[in-house]
Amino acid sequence: MRRPGSGAPGDSDVLEVLLVEEQTGDDYLALLHEIAVAAAALRAVSPGDPRTGEAELDAAWRAREERRDRRRRRRRVGRLVAALVVLLAVLVAVAVVDARRAAEADARLAASPAVLHRLTGPPDVRREGLPVATPGPAAPAPGEERHALPEGARAVWTQGPDGTFERGRVVVRDGGPSHPLPGPLLLPPVDDGTLPRTLVVVTPDGSRVRGVALRTGARLWSWGRDRSDPVRAAARVDGVLVLDEGSAVTALDLRSGTPLWRAAADPAVSGHGATDGQVVLLAVRDADGAPLLEARRLADGTLAWRTPLPAGTTALAVVDHRLVAC
Repeated sequence: MRRPGSGAPGDSDVLEVLLVEEQTGDDYLALLHEIAVAAAALRAVSPGDPRTGEAELDAAWRAREERRDRRRRRRRVGRLVAALVVLLAVLVAVAVVDARRAAEADARLAASPAVLHRLTGPPDVRREGLPVATPGPAAPAPGEERHALPEGARAVWTQGPDGTFERGRVVVRDGGPSHPLPGPLLLPPVDDGTLPRTLVVVTPDGSRVRGVALRTGARLWSWGRDRSDPVRAAARVDGVLVLDEGSAVTALDLRSGTPLWRAAADPAVSGHGATDGQVVLLAVRDADGAPLLEARRLADGTLAWRTPLPAGTTALAVVDHRLVAC
């Protein structure tokens, strides 16, 4: 390549060409060198580089995973602590409510003259004569019975000329819904108010005792008796219903209708099932036929104590918190 206007000889042209090519090559090599240096630097910090920075990258990865694990553990511990706090609050609230209900139940029992004073052993039994029967009709006249129930509800049923149950209804509230009764209610003289929304009825033929929902009349449970003789509710305490069947006393769990215990009683004596809230009293006979007063624990029916009854006792009653033998 010859510069314009140059008078240099031909070998000058050759030399000039070599110089231009050498200069051009140096610039190109310098550019390649810069690119190579930049590429090496980029690969040195790249996580995909197989040759450089592996230890540093592993350490950084492990540190990040450890931080994540610590955060996860802190979150789990925080959730566990929050759940424990909520559970503790619920348990405390339940305990407070249970204690309040128990205190209210004890107060209701203490206020009822049909409940015995708390017994620590055999009581002093008062002996009184049987009340004089007043003349009356041979059979009760047909009529309507009304009973106040918890939460403002009431039960109404009619009796036939022979005193048997004919039909009945539970009125939940005035002007509100009502539902039929499958039989007369078993309403004990002693009731501490536990499980107020469970009504207990006996079928007219006496073969079954049923738990019925106060508000809807839905059947909650049904217990089949092995006899059809009359049954009387003696007490309803702490979710236990005590039934006096004349020749036996049966305790039912009000929540399920399951019999908790059963004990034989003297059928010649009426009024079994008097209670102080802890034990149930019933008259029995010993091996020689002598009358005894027996105390069974309400919760499980185990025998607490026995003591003689006055000879000729035909009935037991509670008058002003004291046991009376008639």
